[in-house]
Amino acid sequence: MNLSIGHISELIEPTRSHLMRHPVYTQMSNLRHVQIFMEHHVYAVWDFMSLLKSLQCKFGSFRIPWTPSGH
Repeated sequence: MNLSIGHISELIEPTRSHLMRHPVYTQMSNLRHVQIFMEHHVYAVWDFMSLLKSLQCKFGSFRIPWTPSGH
């Protein structure tokens, strides 16, 4: 399937519009609000990525640091 950027934009537009109406966008009205949000949000992202990477290590061939497998 060959999808152009325009076609992909059309496909995701309903979801994008829904996300853009999220209340968090109206609550962050200045730089300090964004800084506070990011100070807390970074831990949620870090937690998720730590879980993801541990699952990759357990159930896949993912290693830290990455080294070639030889195949």
